[in-house]
Amino acid sequence: MTPGFIPKIKRQKHYLPAVVANHSANEGMLIDFGTILSGHFLCDIAADYLGQVTFLYAEELNADGTISFDSSISGTYGVTDEEHGINAGDPIIQKDVIKKNKQEIFRFENQYCYHSFRYVLVKAGPQIGVLEELLSNVQAYSVYTDMASVSRFESSSHELNRLWEAAQNTRLNNIHSYFEDCTRERFGYGGDIVALIDSQLYSHDMHNLLKKVFMDFAYDQTPAGGIPQTAPYVGIMTNGTSNGAGSLGWQLVFRCLPQKSSSITKIRHLYKLSCHHW
Repeated sequence: MTPGFIPKIKRQKHYLPAVVANHSANEGMLIDFGTILSGHFLCDIAADYLGQVTFLYAEELNADGTISFDSSISGTYGVTDEEHGINAGDPIIQKDVIKKNKQEIFRFENQYCYHSFRYVLVKAGPQIGVLEELLSNVQAYSVYTDMASVSRFESSSHELNRLWEAAQNTRLNNIHSYFEDCTRERFGYGGDIVALIDSQLYSHDMHNLLKKVFMDFAYDQTPAGGIPQTAPYVGIMTNGTSNGAGSLGWQLVFRCLPQKSSSITKIRHLYKLSCHHW
């Protein structure tokens, strides 16, 4: 066990719904937050409602306006569980299911898990006539490691400013104590880290996180010296250099991280010297 030394994961930006409406095509109430975020959903469920409420999370809509889970599912269950109504080929959809059995306002909020979504589809039992009367105080928070920003971009172009903001949000949405490859899989693939590390360094203070991720890979290094495909190791491998090791391009992360960390140290040293000289 090693004491934590990186910034904590925290709730960050606060969002209110851009659109809330009954949606016959989706057979429920569709909540649109106007942007993709990785984080927590919160709402109050009406006191007089008893029954089940299901929240389904997605990033996109289809051309016909129905909700699309294509970009937010990580695969299929792979096993059949009749008790829970699961078939092996069913997609793993991000969702929460609430079973309310007391006539009092129920405050629902994600705390120990997070979802990647722009849209939340709400489905409830037949007792409720208008779904808008079911929920109140609907909101969301983006949740990620509390990284300090080291760069800023502003221009006269609204589109470029929005592009910069989208890039920043995308990077932060994929940092939860390690560099994730995407919000639906959430694995720390070495190759993805190598490909994106420069843009991360230009955006946020990554010094301690680089050290932490390097230690994660070092901890899971195989006895033969191979570096796993992901850290933590989750069984994904190619056996290219040793049993349990990842593909060669992904093993480059073990060389890349200390190099980048060394570069940061040198830049900081030169910056201090220049400030002192000035």
